[in-house]
Amino acid sequence: MAKEEAKEKKEEGGEHSGDAAPKKGGKKLFIIIGAAVAVLAAAGVPIFMLGGQKPAEGHEVQEEEQHGKELASLPLETIIVNLSESSAFIKIGMNFEYDTGPITKAEEELAKKGHGGGGGGHGKEEGGLSGYFKEREPMLKDALIKVLSSKRSTEVLSMDGKERLKEELIEAANEALALEDSPIQGVYFSEFIIQ
Repeated sequence: MAKEEAKEKKEEGGEHSGDAAPKKGGKKLFIIIGAAVAVLAAAGVPIFMLGGQKPAEGHEVQEEEQHGKELASLPLETIIVNLSESSAFIKIGMNFEYDTGPITKAEEELAKKGHGGGGGGHGKEEGGLSGYFKEREPMLKDALIKVLSSKRSTEVLSMDGKERLKEELIEAANEALALEDSPIQGVYFSEFIIQ
């Protein structure tokens, strides 16, 4: 019986000794610290994300300008041109995306001069171009042919080559339209064959 009493005292003493208190206190402390870290992290993430990350002023202006633009599509006839290699040619169909604002102004000027056009005549009519595009069609086609015929097939077969070609076509088209504001914003290939 003395052994059992000693064992009970040892167990009771073990429960109340200094060993158990830090474990329970340690668990509470760990939980409190963990909760504090979680709260700070939850509060800190939005503060970090919002703090000091203002969009650049130019970017805001660009977004505002884009929202003010009304874009339309200009499908062109398929063009077949010899490439700079004597034996290769390209057959290409394109749709230009353009800002209607500068075109509408140009068509109003044409109407005043009596060249037809009249505002709102964008795009194709009866298989051909209309309005300002009709007026500038020879220059537009010439500019596109010059760009295409200066290329080698190896230059335009890769994705990077096609992207560079698009940039050159946009630039050439805007120059051919001879407007103060560049209306052509993008070009999309509807057909692209090299042989």
